[in-house]
Amino acid sequence: MGRRRGTRCRGRVRGSYSHDSDVAEDVLSATDIKHWFYCPRIVYFERAMNARADLGSQQEEALRVHERLSGLERRRIGALGRPDLAGAEKEFGVALGSRGLGLRGVVDCVLRLGGEIVPLEYKAMPSQGGRAWPDHKYQLTAYALLIEENYGSTVRRGLIFYEGDGAAIEIRITPMMKAYLRRTIRRIREALVRGEPPPIRVPESKCSGGCGFKWICRPAR
Repeated sequence: MGRRRGTRCRGRVRGSYSHDSDVAEDVLSATDIKHWFYCPRIVYFERAMNARADLGSQQEEALRVHERLSGLERRRIGALGRPDLAGAEKEFGVALGSRGLGLRGVVDCVLRLGGEIVPLEYKAMPSQGGRAWPDHKYQLTAYALLIEENYGSTVRRGLIFYEGDGAAIEIRITPMMKAYLRRTIRRIREALVRGEPPPIRVPESKCSGGCGFKWICRPAR
């Protein structure tokens, strides 16, 4: 399948929800994948209840960081100053989709070096003590699957740059990670079809650490 633009999201009123969302529209986004690994209830609230996160200015700030870091990368020779990526070709804001996976996403930057293709993501936050956060790791894996289908090239690694502490982290994207993500995509769809909120299995610190659905989520576990 060739590249295509991501589907435009339906308009939603901030701080409200509706049960009339079309769960049958079976296309998940790489952001849905990230949210699922952070807390599955986020995907349920957004997709099954058509709710919108109450995040204030966080999204706008993240967008500004992405734009600034992308601008710096455009002017940089190579990628992130890494010698192994010297001379890499760069493509920014690459929208990809897969009918087979029912998945879409927009990669911050696609790097090409010889026959290798490497997805690069920017995050407006610190790393997890020099390591990638799990939800970001599997978002990157989602981009790897999309790149493999659209470019016909196996993705073996990706990069995440954390603006908060300046950490540029390389992620080895293994066949096991890809298979696990494929199974996870099926589980997400099954959960949405059931229409029941997933149980909360995340630390309470995640609930108070910037989740935009505290206004609707019940603390009972």
